[in-house]
Amino acid sequence: MKEELRNIYYRFLRRKKSNDVYALTALQTLLDTPSIIPISTSAIRPHSLYFMINDILINQRKNLIEFGAGVSTVVIARLIKRNNLTDTHLYSVEHDAQWIALLKTSLALEGLTDYVTFIHSELQTSDEYLPNLTWYNTTTIKTIIEQQENFDFVFIDGPIADGKMKRYPALPFMQKHLNSSYAVFLDDANRGAEKKILKKWRSECNVTYKYANYSFAYILTGTSYNIIS
Repeated sequence: MKEELRNIYYRFLRRKKSNDVYALTALQTLLDTPSIIPISTSAIRPHSLYFMINDILINQRKNLIEFGAGVSTVVIARLIKRNNLTDTHLYSVEHDAQWIALLKTSLALEGLTDYVTFIHSELQTSDEYLPNLTWYNTTTIKTIIEQQENFDFVFIDGPIADGKMKRYPALPFMQKHLNSSYAVFLDDANRGAEKKILKKWRSECNVTYKYANYSFAYILTGTSYNIIS
């Protein structure tokens, strides 16, 4: 029995690695540039990133927002520029001002500044969504997004969760700012807190979620094409 479980685990690891290798190959034109992308230990997996990029292109997403800036910020900005997606813009919510400054420098080196609007939003603890939960300052975010058209793409990779359901508020907060057809992506969806978040979204926000890979969940609503995974 132990040998069988070990073989299943190794097959899983090989498939995980092969998915990421395939994704890195597909993303090569967006990764192969003179400047280096700032990467932290919280960076998104290549396969998950490729899955999102596919959705932006195939389903022609226009108004994008992410919670937690990083590799995705730079790669999406490159995509917008290189594919001449003139009607597409990314809003990036991040609590760390120094991290924002670092990413802004990287974007400026490649002439990508115009494709991303950073929203520096400090973390605060409140009972608005769950008791004693730490999330972004909603007033700061609302000041900017309420001036925009509804969003059709949401990527949630922040704040750092540390075993708590800190990423839960993202969907309830964004629901009234979403288009009729939209995609929501949740990274680290293999963790206990994120699994609870997905179940709570399903029951309270009336959505259905799937997994693109073992650690990346997504929600698609309205009219959209299936994304290759």
